[in-house]
Amino acid sequence: DSLRLERGLSRNSILAYSRDLARFADFVAGYDRAVGDDARGIEGRHALAYAVSLGGARLSVRSQARMLVALRGLSRYLRAENWIDRDFAQEVTLPRLGRPLPKALSTQDIESLLRAPDPKTPRGCRDAAMLELLYSTGLRVSELVALRCDDVHPEYLRTVGKGQKTRIVPLGGM
Repeated sequence: DSLRLERGLSRNSILAYSRDLARFADFVAGYDRAVGDDARGIEGRHALAYAVSLGGARLSVRSQARMLVALRGLSRYLRAENWIDRDFAQEVTLPRLGRPLPKALSTQDIESLLRAPDPKTPRGCRDAAMLELLYSTGLRVSELVALRCDDVHPEYLRTVGKGQKTRIVPLGGM
């Protein structure tokens, strides 16, 4: 509830964090049976050993970082709620993430994609409009599918993006 209500995370982010924390719980159960189900028994050594195990698990650096962010968030939350006395994940550092370069489609690929829907069918008209809107505005797919009729105006549209931030996107001539 805290992640959804206070931090505004998406359902998918919450599900991913849930899986990540279940993985940590399984790790701790195998690493130190004395901890059991009581979070008060988790110590910094458990978090550090978990971070090391992720490095050897052939996971992408991005996945490792997400798993450790979930762990650090849990530790901070438990500390803020006075369920534990010490932030057990404070010494865990995140792996360095490289910034991948964006992959651009060629002009030919874009033209092919925009020509793909059949404009003679209702579904084809809809798909063509969606692709054109994505291409011309730079909307995220999640923003596009969440659009409502009252979000669209003659010269702009209003969308809610990442972090529940509202933004105004100008529309060109149609």
